Amino acid sequence: MRILRLLAVALVAPLFAAAAPSALDNVIALPEFKVFEDRPLPAREKWYYARVGNFEILSNTSPRLTKEFAKDLTDFQIVLGIIAPNMLIQAEQPVMVILCGKSGAFEKFEVKPTVRSTRGRSTALVRDSEIASIVVDYQNRYVDNVSWASFPADTAHTFFDWISQRDIYPTEEFIRQYIHLSLSQLTPRHPAWVAEGLANIYSSIDYNNKWIEIGKPRAFIEEVTVSGSYNGGGFPLFSGNNGFGGYNSGEYGGFSYGSNYGSNFSGSGGSSFSTHSPGYSYRVPFSMMPMEKMFGVNYDSPLLRGAAAARDDNTLNSWQRQTTAFVHLCLYGKKGIYRQPFLKFAGRTRNEPATEAIFKECFGVGYKEMANIIRSYTEFTDYTGKIIESKEGGILAPRAPISIRAANDAEIGRIKGETLRLAGQDDAARREFVVAYLRGERDPQLLASLGLMARQRQDDTRARTYLEAVAATNAPVPRPRAYLELARLRSAEFAAKSDSRPLDAEELTRLLNPLFIAQRLPQQLVSVYLEIVGVWERSGIAPSSGNLGALEYGISVFPTNGELIVRTASLMIEHGHKADAAPLIQRALGTTRDPKLKAKLEVLRQKIDATPVTS
Repeated sequence: MRILRLLAVALVAPLFAAAAPSALDNVIALPEFKVFEDRPLPAREKWYYARVGNFEILSNTSPRLTKEFAKDLTDFQIVLGIIAPNMLIQAEQPVMVILCGKSGAFEKFEVKPTVRSTRGRSTALVRDSEIASIVVDYQNRYVDNVSWASFPADTAHTFFDWISQRDIYPTEEFIRQYIHLSLSQLTPRHPAWVAEGLANIYSSIDYNNKWIEIGKPRAFIEEVTVSGSYNGGGFPLFSGNNGFGGYNSGEYGGFSYGSNYGSNFSGSGGSSFSTHSPGYSYRVPFSMMPMEKMFGVNYDSPLLRGAAAARDDNTLNSWQRQTTAFVHLCLYGKKGIYRQPFLKFAGRTRNEPATEAIFKECFGVGYKEMANIIRSYTEFTDYTGKIIESKEGGILAPRAPISIRAANDAEIGRIKGETLRLAGQDDAARREFVVAYLRGERDPQLLASLGLMARQRQDDTRARTYLEAVAATNAPVPRPRAYLELARLRSAEFAAKSDSRPLDAEELTRLLNPLFIAQRLPQQLVSVYLEIVGVWERSGIAPSSGNLGALEYGISVFPTNGELIVRTASLMIEHGHKADAAPLIQRALGTTRDPKLKAKLEVLRQKIDATPVTS
């Protein structure tokens, strides 16, 4: 397919040769940023930068903590590559990671309630169709161990004098978001409860250089230790003992709940209240919500996307623990009797809402009975996991040295700005971009960010200037949307001048050149191919079979996109390429379940099959 795509571009190139790029300095002639005229630039902030594979790390923690995080990330990806390689993030765009180690730094990236995101105790994941960013809080390292609202009403919690705090492990919280981001790349997406359960389980894998332990239930078990003796009036000391810790994995439906090799281990939880030296261990209960409510939470629910100040954290905590307990039960509990029903139910609810009827069809029990099973499982956890041991050498292969250096202004402005933009803080994002620019940075990736932000603000004059500068660089910038938006801006200019006349050869060249650059980048956007179709639809020049190779490749990348298939096939038929259109239509008819798409494809097939009427 890669060869086909390059061949298609090669066939088109002779007809649409790129114009010689002008010098970058001559291209950039921007108006002044008046917003800064009466204010000095803010003081420079000290940030560190590191690159680990397809992750860019920007950190204002210490170099030691930054390197430690980078090492943990490298090790986790090695482990994940062993137990579930298809869960590795495959994003062609580097994933941005911001480590906040100074007071108030994490709060500055607060996600707006209108933005879809995934939040944790000390992390936030924000993304769009092109890029993603994970923000990790290294400053606030503790969270209240338990809220009284999470106890059942009949619990005698008045014996406790005060509530302690539990450690937050930033790397493990980051891994939760790593798994959420990995799952978000699937189409259609798994329901939110599946993603939450898997993310929590994967964040609890234990490993070292000799073994990997998968399936421990601490992802949903919260246990506290009470030191001192019970005297009827209170406990003098209350401390955390078993919150989120380590790492964990599972496999289902293309993911790994374990491995085909390695030894098994079994375990079970103890009683809900037991004594041990030096005090008492108490497994913290949580309020079970109705199963229909648990399954009803989706990615747009206020519970998941509400502002931190207004979010019901007790309900969120219960939902997270209940979904995790259910997923763990199905993958590791009860000797695997629920694994296949789970796979069936999780698969069906990717395409249709969860209902008790579907649940009964898959599990053979109703919601109420399963809720009781989950509650029992959280109190006495009978599970079977796996230990994968290294046969030769070590699990953690020798790694390349991790380089930590001072971040430059372009990196600080771009990564902070893009993260703020994804979080819905457009003004703050623009300020980060502009400050870096005013400090003299002309990095093409920063210019792409500035151009896309200007385009978002409908400042098309400024957007066009930045994006033309990006297109004039010798090496393509890895932001396909920058080239897509430039093509759209040029297209709007031609449309305003042409009074609906077809595009001529020069205009066709100007529109297709940035789109072909975007098409050659590793990250593929269906909108790029739809724009290419639109350009040919407006063209006064008939495309050859070779010219349409790029669209055929686009369909191979996005085989379920009905609009791309129908418009490409229509274009082929219109210009006499029925032999090219026929297999596209036939494949789509064989795979689609959409009745509207089927009807459109049948009309096109009839056009191909119709015998011309002669007089």
